[in-house]
Amino acid sequence: MSILAAILDLKSTLESDSALDAFCQARFGKSITVKTSYRNREEISMGECPVVLMTRPRVTRENGLNRRARGNHTVRLYFGFYQADTAGDPRDTANQTAIEFEEAIEDAVSADTTRGGNASSTVPKDSVNDEGILHPVYFGVMEIEITKRL
Repeated sequence: MSILAAILDLKSTLESDSALDAFCQARFGKSITVKTSYRNREEISMGECPVVLMTRPRVTRENGLNRRARGNHTVRLYFGFYQADTAGDPRDTANQTAIEFEEAIEDAVSADTTRGGNASSTVPKDSVNDEGILHPVYFGVMEIEITKRL
């Protein structure tokens, strides 16, 4: 089986996770848009936010016991949202929103670590954010490692 099945399962999970959808509906007034991409940058309109753009920039291979090779696939989730102007400065609440959004994504990713039986494991790794340089649109990126026997 191809790693593509695990990646498509991850995409489907993000699109259908009820807690993530409830967060997006409550915070942004709409459901999340999830896209797979080859590049880490593409034109995204504010109307597509909240959005997760998925890429797979790296795979490493290692031989395990009994010569059973494993592939460790790095999947990057670029997640962004538009922080609408509210009473006061939206930059005051953007950090809280970014943290809660990231945690909701991580919870969804961690709900099924076998990606529907298509992977050995799914482990969230490091994440970083843009520190608000594109205000009022905020982005972060989270690395996920999906391990699959080859």
